[in-house]
Amino acid sequence: MQAFIAQCWDHLRQEVTDPAQLRCIVPSIRAGNFLRQCIQESQTAPGFLPDIIPIEAFIQEVADLQIIDELPLLFECYQVYLNRQPDQPKEDFDTFSSWATILLGDFNEIDRYLVPTDSFFSYLASIQELNHWSTHDTQSDMVRAYLQFWNELPEYYGDLKDILASKGLGYQGMVYREATEQIAYYLEAKGERPHAFIGFNALNTAEQFLFQEFLAHGSHFVLWDADNHFIGDKGHSASLFMRRYFKTWSYYEKHQPQFIGDNYSTPKDIALVEAANALDQVKEIGNLLKDLSADQQRNTAIVLADEELLLPLLNSLPANVHKVNVTMGVSLKSQPLTLWVMALMELHIRYPKNFYYKALFKVLEHPVCQLILADGSLLVQKMTRENQISINKEAICANFKAKDQHLLELLFASWPSEADSALNRLEQIIASVAESSNDLHRTASVKLLAVCTQLKNMQQRYGSLKSLEALRNIFRQLAGKQQLDFQGDAYDGLQIMGVLESRALDFQRIIMCSVNEGFLPSGSAAPSYITNDMKYQYGLPGLFEKDAIFVYHFYRLLHRAKDITLFYTAVGSGFQAKEESRLIKQLRNNHPQHKISERTLKTKMNATKVALKVIPKDSDILERLQQIAAKQFSPSSLINYIWNPIEFYKQKILGVGPADILEEDIALNTLGSVVHETIETLYKPLAGRKLTEAVLKALLPKITPTLAAQSIKHLGKHYLAGKNRIVFEVAQKYVQFAIQSDLNHLTAGREINLIAVEMPLRAVFDHPSLGPIHLGGTADRVDTLDGKLRIIDYKTGKVEPNQLQLANWEVLTTDYKYSKAFQVLMYGYMYWLEHKSIPDQAGIVSFRKQSEDFMAFGWKTPGSRQLDHQLTEATLNSFEQELSKLIAELFNPEIPFTEKEI
Repeated sequence: MQAFIAQCWDHLRQEVTDPAQLRCIVPSIRAGNFLRQCIQESQTAPGFLPDIIPIEAFIQEVADLQIIDELPLLFECYQVYLNRQPDQPKEDFDTFSSWATILLGDFNEIDRYLVPTDSFFSYLASIQELNHWSTHDTQSDMVRAYLQFWNELPEYYGDLKDILASKGLGYQGMVYREATEQIAYYLEAKGERPHAFIGFNALNTAEQFLFQEFLAHGSHFVLWDADNHFIGDKGHSASLFMRRYFKTWSYYEKHQPQFIGDNYSTPKDIALVEAANALDQVKEIGNLLKDLSADQQRNTAIVLADEELLLPLLNSLPANVHKVNVTMGVSLKSQPLTLWVMALMELHIRYPKNFYYKALFKVLEHPVCQLILADGSLLVQKMTRENQISINKEAICANFKAKDQHLLELLFASWPSEADSALNRLEQIIASVAESSNDLHRTASVKLLAVCTQLKNMQQRYGSLKSLEALRNIFRQLAGKQQLDFQGDAYDGLQIMGVLESRALDFQRIIMCSVNEGFLPSGSAAPSYITNDMKYQYGLPGLFEKDAIFVYHFYRLLHRAKDITLFYTAVGSGFQAKEESRLIKQLRNNHPQHKISERTLKTKMNATKVALKVIPKDSDILERLQQIAAKQFSPSSLINYIWNPIEFYKQKILGVGPADILEEDIALNTLGSVVHETIETLYKPLAGRKLTEAVLKALLPKITPTLAAQSIKHLGKHYLAGKNRIVFEVAQKYVQFAIQSDLNHLTAGREINLIAVEMPLRAVFDHPSLGPIHLGGTADRVDTLDGKLRIIDYKTGKVEPNQLQLANWEVLTTDYKYSKAFQVLMYGYMYWLEHKSIPDQAGIVSFRKQSEDFMAFGWKTPGSRQLDHQLTEATLNSFEQELSKLIAELFNPEIPFTEKEI
């Protein structure tokens, strides 16, 4: 089946005496390139090519104006804004650009559709006045100034056009309107040459006027890529615009539209493929391409409705794809270098003096920064280790070598507020990256330096950027419009393109992904101050017309294709959920002439069971255990073994502790340390004394300063920042509870003698088969209450009484639930061995279970409901037997360290 462009050229060669005199106007540069290739392939003798001009370049030629770029247009508009009523307060450029961009888009729209501006602006001002209608007789100064702006909008509009026209410039809509006014002069000068408008569909009012002017003057052509299947369906949006033109243009009252074919009705193989996510789509596309020969690839186009999938698709191409032409570029704003530069600017905007660690780490840990500042990770580790949440430039520089100081000055010295100086700094930083980076970063740096140059030129001309934040916003906007282009043969190999790049092009095989609502059609409109009723009244396109544009592009691609594969996702959650496109539903239900197959991609989920780690005990491990036994086994290390032997292996055998974490918000283990150390500091002077109410009450005012000192030691000066303030108050309550608990006992007439706080316990357990085993630990508190000796462990976590109650000794070393009972029993056991005296009770004070006060270990005789909290020699002998079994298992070479499922 002949491609549309080839059909057009064959037709034009027959209709035009000298094809070299032709001026061919096409929708895009890519369509023009394919037309040029088609002409070259069809020529049998040397000759001149016709002019091939993209529509936008042609409009500029007719209007004799150049379309100004978006950023200079914004600056020009700001100058107009400043010059009108200069005595009135004016917004800065950053604020102005947030709403002026929308306003310029509306100017563009009304000019492209030749809207009469006087009535339009009057209508718009009336709507704004209605929006601010009030029952009050007087309006505020802000409302009056706001409404005055809308009433003066025609003057702003006129001034902007006058200034641009005086420089031979114009925004797109202005150039289109000017072209309609200058068309008579153009036709007089060049009207004798035949013009052919090829492959257009949705025309704005200015384009419609121009096309009709050409059709009415001489031998000119408008060649539509239309199909009878859609033209004959008056309800189908794929032919919405062409039906309107054929019905309303006077030319078609006497002439038939050219190139209305019946291509779509030829049978096609259409595969509808549902995928779980976008990445599954591109992976399956890679699988499809594996089976295609080089010739088949030349006639294959992959159309990306979601252009964000370009890089994943390129990474999924199989090895047999050797030639690829990519018409889309990769956005500069998504490149690592751009993201790093934006993070650096954000750091200086938000924290001009002391850098907050999260924003600083985002800069230092970025791969780009690691290329030029290799020791950045060392500073991150140091700040994490010291729990430092902010740092200034001087402290940063002190942590690096002399060779890095110049770069550090560039990166972390206070950025100048003047945009010119800030741009110079930015250029130096980007240049330093270009010198020591890979090809991708060097390419991105060239583009970013061009952005800086453009900004400097704009700033020198207009001087509108007054802050680093405004510079950041414009820099990000400009970077978002730049692309890193791919190199390839435009006419050979696999073609990858977006939907708009496919205009006027045909391929035998079409693979399209993301055929979902929100992508195809997009279902969204650009922000606008023009209300829907105004759009309807003035003939401006609404959402329906904008969707119809993409519906046409979709079906036009299918006209001459034979093999079509459409991918869509049908799952998702929240804002990411997108249902299949209405176009999929139409194909499924209304096109019986085509062979339509459907399948669902099934993601292979290999549920491989992760084997639990098993570490055999070799001679080195047994030797290490002997070293620990000669030093000491603590209750916490043995409890760690009960919880998970692999964790014991990591920490005690390998010596691998938990990673350092910078605590902006206090962690639970740090809270425990702060509370324990505060209680120790307060009670240590009282050790060896009988506690009195006066002494304890004297401790209460000391809680806050003592707790603050311990918090600073662990968290630094930010111990009261954010959530830490709440945690600090909670910690105060915990310490107050410990003191108040003692006061309550004394008030009740009881007697407390404090023996020690943070008492070290050391003992040697003579194992029956292994010999002496050293045990050690620290008891939080040892005292007597009414003469009964108690060992107390403070817990900032929640502990339930049943965790300290046993009815079966075997569970003590096999069930982690009873780890608290194991701990206090081991304290009691070590105290007995060291001091030859058995404590009366050993237990826990849980600050989160304050209703229980002191919870002592209790033994429940099987068959009895009574708990015995008294520690006896029989109790400790039973504990010794369980401890002996545990240590024997630990040293048994036949029992490996086996990971537990936690």
